[in-house]
Amino acid sequence: DGVYEVTGWFFHPAAGRELGANKSIYTVNVVRSEGSVGDLGAPFQFDVIDGKVVNATSDGFLSFDLMTADNPGGADYSSPTNGGHVPGDADFNKTIYNNTYDSVTRTFYFHYGYTNAAAGADQNGFSRQIYEKWVRK
Repeated sequence: DGVYEVTGWFFHPAAGRELGANKSIYTVNVVRSEGSVGDLGAPFQFDVIDGKVVNATSDGFLSFDLMTADNPGGADYSSPTNGGHVPGDADFNKTIYNNTYDSVTRTFYFHYGYTNAAAGADQNGFSRQIYEKWVRK
């Protein structure tokens, strides 16, 4: 459990935005924790095993999961709301945001996505992609 300073980017085809807020993580069990999605407030749960974030779920969306690629479905993020950023650029990429937890710095690096357009879609269909760094306060 704890309060984290969260920074990052919410990629959206028409409403991209920078993320910056204090958010909480709650312990569900020995490996499972719960946080909130981007700036939407919808809960998501995840496991931390050997420093890796795995098994992410959220009931708030038809499809939700951790990302392993930068924009694998080729969504169009040319909207000015994305501030010139695209998934995979120097600031927001899978190498930095690699779904891990660093216990020394108490920092999570998340990259996850979702869609409400198709139940059961995989990351190729996620038009909403979120890159977040959570640092324990």
